[in-house]
Amino acid sequence: MEVTRTVNVVETDTTAPVITLNGANPQIIELGEGYTELGATTDDGSPVTIDASEFMDVVGSYTIYYNATDSSGNVAVEVTRTVNVVETDTTAPVITLNGANPQIIELGEGYTELGATTDDGSPVTIDASEFMDAIGSYTIYYNSTDSNGNVAVEVTRTVNVVEAIIEMTVAKGFSPNGDNISDTWVIANIERFGDNRVTVYNRWGAKVFEANNYRNNWNGSSRNTGTRKLPVGAYHYLIEFADPTQPALQGWIYINY
Repeated sequence: MEVTRTVNVVETDTTAPVITLNGANPQIIELGEGYTELGATTDDGSPVTIDASEFMDVVGSYTIYYNATDSSGNVAVEVTRTVNVVETDTTAPVITLNGANPQIIELGEGYTELGATTDDGSPVTIDASEFMDAIGSYTIYYNSTDSNGNVAVEVTRTVNVVEAIIEMTVAKGFSPNGDNISDTWVIANIERFGDNRVTVYNRWGAKVFEANNYRNNWNGSSRNTGTRKLPVGAYHYLIEFADPTQPALQGWIYINY
């Protein structure tokens, strides 16, 4: 009786699987967290064996080994992952303000940010949205978060907007010689201080000039002689104000030609 045998001719599988890691390489783990395996896959679905026996929860660098063999006995090229265990960073940055606190700004100047820094170089976020250029007190907020998510204690700056400070400046002398340079005695901002009376005396106490609500127009003429100019020399002045809270000013000016 005839007997037959079936012979199947198949292709030989000599292609090794290729391993691909999931997640970061190197992998960073904070001290005390323990090891978390991120896994790996192969291109042909072969199972991956993982050797994490080197890992210790101690600051240092460790290697995890990944291997695979397919059903035909083809061995993948070993792949490794580096795991770095680092100190746990739980220290929040500390914010230090630059400049004055409180900050004084005169009305109309607008807000000028003085800035702030952190002890670890983390960026500072500044919220000045409350500020208005109106008389009052405002708060500026400073915050910072480092790269590890540690949040700084919020720091604030008080900004006080105040009335502009007006200073009266009395010229120490003038030269009424007609050259258009210092030809009149100038008291800067005197008009901002309300009603005033200016009186000038010579060295012997005789009054040589007086004016109500002085407007910086005295050219050295004597009140006693009309257009005739006073001689070169020092003269005593007295500036008085209608406002009783504004103290009188006095001193000496020098006329020179």
